[in-house]
Amino acid sequence: MKTMKLKNDSPKRIKEDDVDRHISIGYKFCSKKEWKENVRDLNKTKKEPKQKEPKQKKSKQKVDNN
Repeated sequence: MKTMKLKNDSPKRIKEDDVDRHISIGYKFCSKKEWKENVRDLNKTKKEPKQKEPKQKKSKQKVDNN
């Protein structure tokens, strides 16, 4: 897979077999990082770190062995 885009268009992932056809149309190679930021991760929200809640201490019950 190659990452390509037209001028003023969003990047696309193109199969190896289709690269020559897309180049003849006017597509140019671009970085995969650009595709990740503008297409793949566009709708993902960043996860906020979870805050740990303090655990309650359990009191030990004494067992009588009588």
